[in-house]
Order: sequence, then C-alpha cells, then structure tokens
Amino acid sequence: ANYCKKLGLPGYSSHQYGVTIRAELGDINQVPEESERVYRLLQTSVDRELQQTGWLPQGRQPGPAPGPVQRSRHLDLLTQTA
Repeated sequence: ANYCKKLGLPGYSSHQYGVTIRAELGDINQVPEESERVYRLLQTSVDRELQQTGWLPQGRQPGPAPGPVQRSRHLDLLTQTA
C-alpha cells in the first residue's frame, strides 16, 4: 500500500511526503480488511509528519490551509500460495 500527500506552499514551492508498505497475507480473504487497516495507518503517519513545517522559501510565511489534497492509493499485497 502507498499513501502520498503533497501540499502547496507560497512561491510555487511544495512539501511532499509518502510512505509505502508491503505485507504478505496467508489468506486472500484478508485483503479488504488489511487494506483498510494499512491505509488508515499510512494516512495518519503521513499527516502527522506533514504537520512539521520544516524549510520554507526565503521571506515567505505559511499561507492559509490548502484545499482538498490529491491522494494516491495503491495496494500491492502479496498472498501465499498453498
């Protein structure tokens, strides 16, 4: 699973952070539940890290909160075969 978020900043700059995780499941029926659990975990982790403003372009202050954020969700879970 992959979760990535990009926030626009003043001066045509941006901050982006993403996390990818791969999991191996013993049963294909676990995929929907595991996908939901992992997605929530990744989303929370990325959002927490992006709260740290970090470097900004010279002479710029953070602007208003950004609008809706583009999100990508890709699930790549491996399953064991008997």
